Amino acid sequence: MRRFADTPIWLRLTGAVWFMLVIAWGGMIYWETQATRNIAIEQAEDFSHAVNEMTMAGLTGMMITGTVAQRDVFLDQIKELSAVRGLKVLRGAAVSKVYGPGNADDSGPSDDIERAALDSGKPYFALETTPGLGEHLRVVIPALASENYLGKNCISCHQ
Repeated sequence: MRRFADTPIWLRLTGAVWFMLVIAWGGMIYWETQATRNIAIEQAEDFSHAVNEMTMAGLTGMMITGTVAQRDVFLDQIKELSAVRGLKVLRGAAVSKVYGPGNADDSGPSDDIERAALDSGKPYFALETTPGLGEHLRVVIPALASENYLGKNCISCHQ
């Protein structure tokens, strides 16, 4: 049986180089995978903000033109987008107080996350895994009445 010390130096050096290459390549693949994943999550968050703003802009336009009672038609179109897995527009307590509870589709928050986002006014972003959807980004973005939201003064109607 041959001992390691008896192995030719060129073979030991070649093995050492290959070992280092495997470690370096493995580390680079892992790092690139994580970087790509983080970029995809950031892009999904940016997309969710864009969908939220487009939805709110559409609803604001419907409020101004007096067609907000037909918002379900508008919201159904957004729900049909291939990149949107679900969309809910919930009435906060302040809106319900001024405008009433809304229709049956405005059932309110369905869980503690939605309730907390409405109560705190802070958005919620998290990766979640569910049997039907797999791993996905869940986003809850509350709309706050402000003096300049998408170019409109929300305070004039929503106190």
